[in-house]
Amino acid sequence: MQRNTVAILVLIVALVTTLAWHARQAEKTRGVITPPHVQPKPGAHFGKNEDEAVLSTSDPQRQLVSQPRSSEGEPGQSSWSRLVVHVRSREDGSPLALVRVSLCISDPHTDGLFARAYISGAQGDIEQSGTAFNLWAYGDNGVSCGQGHTDVLPLAPNERREVVIELPTGNDLHYFGRLLSDKVGSPIARGCVKAECVARSSFVLFPSGEPSESASSTPLTSSWSDSHGVFELWVPSWKPLDVTVKATGFSEALIPIAAGHDTRAKAMDILLSRSATLRARIQDKNGSPVPDGAIRLWADACNLMVDDRWESALPEVSTKEWRVDSDRQGLCLLEEAPSGSLLHVEIYSGGTIVKNDALPIILKPSEIREVEWSIGTGCVIEGLVTDQAGAPVGEHEVWLERAFKNTRHLFERTHNGEVILEASTDGSGRFSFKDLGPGKWWIGPAPAYHPADLSDPRAIAPVADIIEIHEAQQQQYVELHVQRGLYVRGSVVNSRGYGAAQVSVHGFSEDLGWAASGQTTADGSFALGPLAPGTYSLVAEAVGAGDAERPEGGVFSCS
Repeated sequence: MQRNTVAILVLIVALVTTLAWHARQAEKTRGVITPPHVQPKPGAHFGKNEDEAVLSTSDPQRQLVSQPRSSEGEPGQSSWSRLVVHVRSREDGSPLALVRVSLCISDPHTDGLFARAYISGAQGDIEQSGTAFNLWAYGDNGVSCGQGHTDVLPLAPNERREVVIELPTGNDLHYFGRLLSDKVGSPIARGCVKAECVARSSFVLFPSGEPSESASSTPLTSSWSDSHGVFELWVPSWKPLDVTVKATGFSEALIPIAAGHDTRAKAMDILLSRSATLRARIQDKNGSPVPDGAIRLWADACNLMVDDRWESALPEVSTKEWRVDSDRQGLCLLEEAPSGSLLHVEIYSGGTIVKNDALPIILKPSEIREVEWSIGTGCVIEGLVTDQAGAPVGEHEVWLERAFKNTRHLFERTHNGEVILEASTDGSGRFSFKDLGPGKWWIGPAPAYHPADLSDPRAIAPVADIIEIHEAQQQQYVELHVQRGLYVRGSVVNSRGYGAAQVSVHGFSEDLGWAASGQTTADGSFALGPLAPGTYSLVAEAVGAGDAERPEGGVFSCS
């Protein structure tokens, strides 16, 4: 009885001691915020022990980061130093509050690094114990301030060090450009140059669940080129920018701006091509003009970029558009149309789009192009979709896209701006498209909005076949035979014969190219699909610790 009492007292003391230690550790690490994208210095790695993991609570201001062990293996910070970070504006030195600062702190026990992040206080300061190797600071997603970086040499035991990191908060980029004609090199005066800040937002369409994205632009500043074609801008380099150039008689262009052009003598030469004129007439199936019509031309924004001697970058917006209403004779006149870019065409009547399958056009500099677009004179396609068992496929999307090569095609949700026509099958698997123009088309089942359940036997491979519509053809019937539930399943093992987790597996076919990708699970297993019958080459590729392992794979047939 006495022994049991002593044992119980010992357990109680041990439990109280453990709880007190955890409370002290939590108190020391309050205020730590860990973003999902913090990366350590190249070549560094995170600690491997469980006590080195980042632990999050529901309150973002009270997240806890467990402490590394001392060299003796017991928790503690007796030899750790103190680092104080002052976050300041590069322009006026004022403190910057609510700036997220990322630290990589060494762990002597595992010879690794912790990636941790903190929020600067009202005075722009952060104080933390540890040995800092690499320090990053970044603002409110590029809205209030830009990014900054500084390396911090290892701290000596018990050292207290203060560092200042300066972030841009204003118009820190001074840029000069010179507008010139691309043919004769003469300067272009009175060209308007506008800089806009672009904000992107992602959302999901309801009820389909399809991901989508929108962008809105806020004007920042503008400038006009002088008699020598030179213009000057002050802009924030740390914001997502699009800079547009418009000059009478020349094509609208997007220009990338970069450092190194901060004086007139260093002005970047920007060559503009002459614009074109488009005279488009809209008529109905009887040849009568459509007075309430309109055309919308749009181009991929990247095709409007002016090369800046390898300093170019992709624009922030994805497309640029031009819209013109028709007059009483159905004529749409666009006098400053861009030349040299692929222009997609949409035709409207009464404010509603009635045709978007017209062939894209490319205008030459100074060209005057006259075209006629007719509404209601195209081909009607009717069809039926069945699976490999001959059963009709009801309530499924069918896509139609102009074909640019004579092979099958894999439809993807993340396409690159191609015009895709959509229809849906009814309960008996039937569908129809109306008013289609002549040419070759890809037609097939649309891909799923979300990754398919790899055990779903009803998932359909989004592979399209080619059909051709001839001039003056009025009707065509199409039967689509689709494949459900076909997958390649297997496993990836490492050199020791164990299943390899988080390995990328890719499937390729001769006519489709890339066909599917997946990742291995914890036991090394994978599934690729849904696929169409055929022969596929599989490649497994593991990436770890900054080094890509040698890809390996083989060839497999599916039927």
